[in-house]
Amino acid sequence: MKPIDSIPGFYGKLPAVGDFVSRRLSRDFIGTWDHWLQCSLTASRETLGQLWLTRYLNGPLWRFALSPGIAGDFGWIGILMPSVDRVGRYFPLTLALAVPDHIHYPTLFASNNAWYESLESVALTALEDNLDPKDLDDLLKQVNSPALPALNEAHANLLINLDSGKKAIYIESSHAESDEDTMMHLNTELLEALRGEELESMTGQTFWGTLGAEHTKPFILFCQGLPPVHAFSGFLNGELSARGWNLEKNTLIYQQNTVVDSSILRGEPNPDQFEMPAIVEESRHMTGQWQSHSRTDIGKRRKCNEDALLDKPEAGMWVVADGMGGHQAGDVASQMIINTLNSLNLDSDLSESIRQVRQSLKQVNDDLRDLADSRFNHQIVGSTVVVMLGSGRQAAFLWAGDSRLYQLRAGRLRQLTVDHTDDPDDDGNGYGESLKKNNVITRAVGAHDELLLDCETIEIHEGDVYLLSSDGLDKEVRFDEIEKTLTLYNISASVDQLVDLALDRNARDNVSVIIVKVLNVND
Repeated sequence: MKPIDSIPGFYGKLPAVGDFVSRRLSRDFIGTWDHWLQCSLTASRETLGQLWLTRYLNGPLWRFALSPGIAGDFGWIGILMPSVDRVGRYFPLTLALAVPDHIHYPTLFASNNAWYESLESVALTALEDNLDPKDLDDLLKQVNSPALPALNEAHANLLINLDSGKKAIYIESSHAESDEDTMMHLNTELLEALRGEELESMTGQTFWGTLGAEHTKPFILFCQGLPPVHAFSGFLNGELSARGWNLEKNTLIYQQNTVVDSSILRGEPNPDQFEMPAIVEESRHMTGQWQSHSRTDIGKRRKCNEDALLDKPEAGMWVVADGMGGHQAGDVASQMIINTLNSLNLDSDLSESIRQVRQSLKQVNDDLRDLADSRFNHQIVGSTVVVMLGSGRQAAFLWAGDSRLYQLRAGRLRQLTVDHTDDPDDDGNGYGESLKKNNVITRAVGAHDELLLDCETIEIHEGDVYLLSSDGLDKEVRFDEIEKTLTLYNISASVDQLVDLALDRNARDNVSVIIVKVLNVND
């Protein structure tokens, strides 16, 4: 084994600093890593709801190894720790080291427990002692180099061919020994599990291990590529979902925990940064006047779901926000819209509710413009939005961008919104084979200093059905197909039919749908 002559770098948040810090990590690594973490954190908030902050504050430290091609041309080893910045914004701190080609990654991960422990100690010291970036860097320069196992014939049969599908192997410990013994046994079990596969050399491997925390047993994980973003909640609470990958689970019978002190992270938190609505991927609601059903899906090509939904019939409010793909932090923008509107206490007077929504979206627009200036070098951080409000015999809808609202009345479908694009489609009432085009959006929350919202008010009828959707639906499903689905099925089945149809057609974008039915009309 040849030692790596290099100093680890870092990226993320420190309690002593008010923004992101980074040193000695490549753009390729930071770009991939930041995007995966941002999407994973958003997904974990949606999954864990009100439990998210507690699970994050008490979350474990994670060790990882990434083979080349995951985050640039180099491989990487390092640790991931829950952290927070000076003003109470939560984001992990990563300490990582680039690794050259031709390394045997299972052995690299399994044989460097002492190095990982040293890195964990540095990270915890930075958190507990409120170190600034220079002090952190000084500690990292004192960490010994890890051992570098060369790839040779004896090891080649340990590398797994995962071309047939996303493979993952998960092994947890049921009891605690010493830290070193726990990880040693887990690593041994993982290597044995890899020997049992049909194996050949390939890229795309990632390895993960933790000694556990308050809500997480020690476990180790091997998977193809980075873990799915919806699985990240399992990194916080130890309950890994099998959805989205072929996950083999085993339990190793015999835990000692490296736990981040939650009081250090808690500090003086800014509630706006972590109070997330308990939104799930699929939800069904009914009140006296309204019945609604909603669903969102990442689609078949995107790495992150930048759509966000609010399905709130008890308040007479429904929202679809679609973070602008191709720009920065679209998921942050859409989630900020949902968080802000979810916090409103709407008045029974529809005109007052419209005023509150306008004012709230204007504030989100200002906040996103500030975020773009401070963090993204003035690049756009934005999201489309469509909002439906209902009260008594009327409904109002506000929108910016190309997320749509449809109305089905007496078996006839009508598009109520008009896309804000450089080449708007027809009024949406036509039939035929055409699907939504990819056009440039001319309005969005966060796109311009002044937010322009269209708003209309309509009379509602008993039995009306309303559909709010992101453009991921309209890119795959025709107008006549939407009308037929809404006519033939109840709203719950219609949601599933429409989303599944988009997925069957290899959904190029995130797909989000809310369907609302008027059960009765109140004065």
